Amino acid sequence: MIVLLPLLGLLALLPRRGKSHFTSPVVLPSPQGYGAGNWSQAYDKARTMVGKMTLEEMNNLTVGQSTEHTGCVGLSGSAPRVGFPGMCLHDAGNGVRDTDGVNAYASAVHIGASWNSTLAYQRARFMGAEFKRKGVNVALGPVVGPIGRIAQGGRNWEGFGADAYLDGILGAQSVRGLQESVIASIKHWIANEQETNRNPIEDDDGTILSSSSNLDDRTMHELYMWPFQDALYAGVGSVMCSYNRINGTYACENSKAMNSLLKGELNFQGFVVSDWVAQHSGIESANGGLDMAMPLSSYWDDDQLAKAVQGNELNETRLTDMATRIIATWYQFGQDDSDFPATGVGMPPDLLQPHEYVDAKDPASKSSLLQQAVEGHVLVKNKANALPLGRLRIMSIFGYDAVEQTSFNPGQSIFAQNWENIGLQQPQSQEIGSNEPLTNAPQTALGTLIVGGGSGSNSPAYISAPYDALQNRAYQDDTSIYYDFHSSAPGVVAGSDACLVFINEYASEAWDRPGLADEESDELVKNVAAQCNNTIVVIHNAGIRLVDAWIDNDNVTAVMFGHLPGQDSGRSVVQILYGEVLAKTTPNLRSATLMKE
Repeated sequence: MIVLLPLLGLLALLPRRGKSHFTSPVVLPSPQGYGAGNWSQAYDKARTMVGKMTLEEMNNLTVGQSTEHTGCVGLSGSAPRVGFPGMCLHDAGNGVRDTDGVNAYASAVHIGASWNSTLAYQRARFMGAEFKRKGVNVALGPVVGPIGRIAQGGRNWEGFGADAYLDGILGAQSVRGLQESVIASIKHWIANEQETNRNPIEDDDGTILSSSSNLDDRTMHELYMWPFQDALYAGVGSVMCSYNRINGTYACENSKAMNSLLKGELNFQGFVVSDWVAQHSGIESANGGLDMAMPLSSYWDDDQLAKAVQGNELNETRLTDMATRIIATWYQFGQDDSDFPATGVGMPPDLLQPHEYVDAKDPASKSSLLQQAVEGHVLVKNKANALPLGRLRIMSIFGYDAVEQTSFNPGQSIFAQNWENIGLQQPQSQEIGSNEPLTNAPQTALGTLIVGGGSGSNSPAYISAPYDALQNRAYQDDTSIYYDFHSSAPGVVAGSDACLVFINEYASEAWDRPGLADEESDELVKNVAAQCNNTIVVIHNAGIRLVDAWIDNDNVTAVMFGHLPGQDSGRSVVQILYGEVLAKTTPNLRSATLMKE
């Protein structure tokens, strides 16, 4: 099967040491924030506070601090002498990650499949409230880049879909919802379309630079900037610059991207924060428009920016603007209020050690969590109305994705990235740590897939797996269930009224997918279909998943993409399978009536 990618303009991702005629011009100075629109009062307050700071205090605001004693993935510098406590920055756009007392929401790609902007807002509102209760100031999301132009991109699932308009609408609604409680940081600015070579690699021949996204002005404006522009119209407080280079210059020091486009054309008033370890220079990144470096900075720490001002290497107005943008954003979202939780209060550094449990979940979110899980399912085949199911005598269930993963324990070092159920080996972990392309990258997860991997993952309060929910339904209907979750060539009980096959397609930050389907899962579907004339396939997919190996098989009567539904996965899919609610179907995805402003 041929996968067609958009051909608008040009996006060329350079090979490891490739050359290109694309260059990014230097655009100086960096525009100063001035309190445009409804930011005026926040800027007035910020100017007053920053006016009392020393150069060293301003410098400190721009540099990430040690997170040894907190579960926050980032801590900004503080200025306690003038009343600024610093800020906790934490992952991510699909829920609060790597802590307790929170929910695992449906991932952005799942919400994108719903085409429901009201649901996107509602999801973000509940999510933002959880961040706030945990003492998080800045939620590192939502994601509108990557936009998904590379089908195998490892982080495509963190965004809403390969459509700039859709990303803009749902991204803006997510910003509005999150910012009822905390600061949203829209990411990744910009043209960040692959994980392979996203960071520099050191080898025997020297440094291999990060991949460069090379594109013309029209493509930048009409495709990549579009959803960010919608987020800015929604009032987003922070923008995260990306790992990649843009026309040869690193995104977090790219003055064309940050000074000219973001702070100039789009008149952005908030602050730009680097992706983690995405800063590659000192004065250049400051002049280029970067305001805060995370998680630490060897380029700006130890008062290096203050010393640069004193040595006439950096204009004082730039350092003042960096500090003012950070403080103004803090004021803009009311985080100076006495009722805002203490920084990182619900984010313990180690869940295995005694700590105060902060339950951030709102009981009112339960109905939304289930609705999110339901609406992201898409039915792409339903032969002779195989669905909805009726009352069955015998049901056979197959596939590794039908059951929960065998462990979910924060004591595992890979727990935080949702990598515990994909079987990474030590050499692969070393490759990830050294930014090298991943050898034998996993394509599936052992256990039902509710979210992808990396910093965009989330932490479920529980997991409703398909098998669990089907058992409950079988109890109601007096249905006999047979199952095999391990074999790729299982036997099928004769007389099965329906055979359900659950497979998944994994994707993660840090590597790109090696393919768009896996042979073992395809063989499982074909083997079951060879023995059962009512085979129903459910795919939990973190991105595009090809089905050409079996979609036209007459015994495959129904196929549903379940995407990444969050912790209510099983409950939602059973409601759809039995017709209690309706799944989206492919024709409906083209209906503008599903887009609710």
